[in-house]
Amino acid sequence: MRFPALGRLSQEKSTVQLSKSLKHSLRELCPDEELYSAALGSLYVDPEAQLPAISIQDLVADAEDALKRRDYKRAFLQSRTAFDKAVFEATRHAEEKGRYSKMAGQAISKTLAAAENFRPEDEFMKSLKILSRRLDDFINVAAAYYSEGPHR
Repeated sequence: MRFPALGRLSQEKSTVQLSKSLKHSLRELCPDEELYSAALGSLYVDPEAQLPAISIQDLVADAEDALKRRDYKRAFLQSRTAFDKAVFEATRHAEEKGRYSKMAGQAISKTLAAAENFRPEDEFMKSLKILSRRLDDFINVAAAYYSEGPHR
């Protein structure tokens, strides 16, 4: 089963098109190729417009309920959205970065748990594991990207 990265940077062409509105390319913002490849499919073009208005806590609660019902696809989607939203909020609220980073860490763990029930070990799963392991680095890249991104 493949999930589209709607609204996310999912291919080099998107990054090239957006680089005209950025001071730095995503590749320049990332300290290495591993983080770049994971970040490429994880950042939104316009997060304020694309992320849902529902709270992170409600997304996580819905994901947990879905896991209990063994609806792994919904659990995956809701927890991944909670992760994306927590990362974005961490970039917008420096004074609460620690709180949002913790939420993001919990959400990516739930995302991985749900995904393991229906996804093989593939490049997408490798990217999720990189994001989980390098969460602080990813939030720093996201902060730089979102501060100068095309939605500004």
